[in-house]
Formats: sequence, C-alpha cells, structure tokens
Amino acid sequence: ILNTSGQIVLETALNQPHNKIKLGQGIPEGIYFVQVYDANNVLIDSKKIIKQ
Repeated sequence: ILNTSGQIVLETALNQPHNKIKLGQGIPEGIYFVQVYDANNVLIDSKKIIKQ
C-alpha cells in the first residue's frame, strides 16, 4: 500500500485467494493505492482507497 507520495506504508505477502488488510491507527486518514503482484513480481491489479 502506497501513499500519494509513492512511499510504501504497508507491505505484506498474501497467501489466500481472498484476504483482508486492516489499516491500523498507525496509518492516518487519506488516499492510498493498493498494488497486488504475483509470485513473479508482475503487477496484477492496482486500486485507489480512501481511509476515513
């Protein structure tokens, strides 16, 4: 998960077909970008999220 400056604020490996990622209190409200990569580091999907 990247902030609007392109800095990584959260990085984790996902091992299940469906996963939930909780943005804890250490991550302030704002706009973020979620990027999902496969095992070969190929970008699969990218989404914008807003934490309120």
